[in-house]
Amino acid sequence: MKVARIENGVVVEIAQVPDTVTVIVSPEIPPHIGEDGEEIAGSPAVYEERPATPADFFHPDFVFEAVGEEVAEGWTREGNVFVAPLPSVVDPNEVKAGLKAYAASKRFVIETGGIVVGESIIVTDRESQALITGAYNLALVEPDEPVDFKGASGWVEISSTEMIAIGLAVARHVRSCFRKERQVTKAIDEGTVSSIPEIDAAFAL
Repeated sequence: MKVARIENGVVVEIAQVPDTVTVIVSPEIPPHIGEDGEEIAGSPAVYEERPATPADFFHPDFVFEAVGEEVAEGWTREGNVFVAPLPSVVDPNEVKAGLKAYAASKRFVIETGGIVVGESIIVTDRESQALITGAYNLALVEPDEPVDFKGASGWVEISSTEMIAIGLAVARHVRSCFRKERQVTKAIDEGTVSSIPEIDAAFAL
């Protein structure tokens, strides 16, 4: 038997209990001595199986009642009828906004996650991007001056040609990240990308 606990007209708990219970009709009477001193034979207990009710299984403070198999938590009772909740309405614009926000965060992680140029690991957080851009511009103006460059692996002295190559690599990396985000955003608007795994797959290409 399926039973439900209902609070303020709403099903808050569902339980399954047996359909029948066994109760004692008369208790066991052991052999005993009567008032006249004669031994009186005892009798076994008598049991009876009857249909169960929710009160047979739960504390009186928790009121349960039998319900149909289709009833579930969250249903409401209207009179003697249980009604399923209406399906929640999802705003597609909110879903797309959430996906776009995830795509932006994905782009930022990749954009600022660093790149490898030659044998050097180049840090590409926003501060490093600004410093690299400045060094790149200076290398264009003063091509004969070496550059003291601090990469992820430490200090190195590089030529202006190498500095320009690093600057271009970082700029192209950043451009690629934003280009990918724009493509993914367009795909979200068009409905061809509609989940986080699809966004991850797009950025992995």
